[in-house]
Amino acid sequence: MDDLSLLSDQSADKEQHTTRLIHDTLAPVVREMFDRSEKPGQHTRRILESRIEDWEVGSETGLLDEGSLRAVEKGTSGMRAPTEKELKLIAASRMQQQKRRRERLIVRRIEIGAVLIIIFAAIATMVLAKKATHERNIAELRFTTTQINNQLQNNPINALVIAVHAVRDSQRY
Repeated sequence: MDDLSLLSDQSADKEQHTTRLIHDTLAPVVREMFDRSEKPGQHTRRILESRIEDWEVGSETGLLDEGSLRAVEKGTSGMRAPTEKELKLIAASRMQQQKRRRERLIVRRIEIGAVLIIIFAAIATMVLAKKATHERNIAELRFTTTQINNQLQNNPINALVIAVHAVRDSQRY
């Protein structure tokens, strides 16, 4: 059997041979490499095994966050078959993420609506302010016209001075 490389002699003593199965020799090395691997399957296994202990079925605490869920979904095909509890954890985490996405979408829509309302209010305020300024100018011109008409009969020169000031003031607007 030694010729088939299933056995390994690791003894330093020539008289007494100690043989071990190659599996026993390589297993610790392979296990250490497996545990340190950052490949998606091994990473997924570590994420699930670390979270599954803290999570109770039906609980929202201990669910996978968005990044962990994405890593698990990416690496599930490269690991052992998930346990029933792990499958429930993944499903509950997906539902939680969908809920968070819906909530973020609602908040985003509310934010956009608020911005649109603010923009609309600003435009309406500007239009109303311009209209109020225009109405004020018309009222002032009517008042000035009335003053000019009153002064024309009593003091035409004073009426002319009022008219000149009115023309000068109207050019500012």
